[in-house]
Amino acid sequence: MHDYGLSSDEVVLVECENVTPKDKKAFNSSGNLVLTNKNILCATFTMFGKVKNVDRHPVSDVKVFDGIVQAKLDLRFGDNPVMNIYYKASQVSYMLTDNVKAKEFVKQLNKLVTGNDIEIESGLTAGAAMLGEALGGMASAFKGAFGIKEKEPEKIVMPCTGCGASITGIKGSLVKCEFCGCTVKLT
Repeated sequence: MHDYGLSSDEVVLVECENVTPKDKKAFNSSGNLVLTNKNILCATFTMFGKVKNVDRHPVSDVKVFDGIVQAKLDLRFGDNPVMNIYYKASQVSYMLTDNVKAKEFVKQLNKLVTGNDIEIESGLTAGAAMLGEALGGMASAFKGAFGIKEKEPEKIVMPCTGCGASITGIKGSLVKCEFCGCTVKLT
C-alpha cells in the first residue's frame, strides 16, 4: 500500500494501477487512481516507486444527475478504457488498463456519492442513463444499449389484511385482493 497521505478517517475503497491521466495536450506519466470514502486521488510515482504527487478531488464535487454520478467509461480505445469524471468545476480523464477495475471504480463511486447501486456490463457510461431519461420513454432502451442494468423490482408475497389470502406483487405497490377486494400496500 502506498502512502497517499490519507486523513485518519479516510479509507481506500478501490485502487486502479497503471492509470495515465489524460489532458488536452498529451498523456502524462502513469500512476494510480484511488477512490477513498472522501476523495478521488490520482497519484504519480518517482522511478523508485515513491509517491511523487497526489491530485485530490473531493467526491462531493462529482456531478450527479438523476441519481447517477457523471463518470463515463469510454471503451473505444480497445482494452484500455478511458474514464471521464465530471466535477462541478472541471472534467478529468484517465486511461486505465483494467476494464474490471474501471467498472468497479464507477460502481463504487456511484454508491458512495448517491447511495445507489448500478450495474455496468460493458458500457460507455454510468452518466449515459441521464440522456435516456431526458429523451422520455426511451430510457430503458438507452440504458440497455450502454450496458447499464436497472435493478429488478423486488417481488414479495404477504397476507391480505382483510381476509388473510396470499397477495403477490412488487414491493411498495398497492394491490387489490382478488378474494375480498381490500387494497393492500406490499411492504
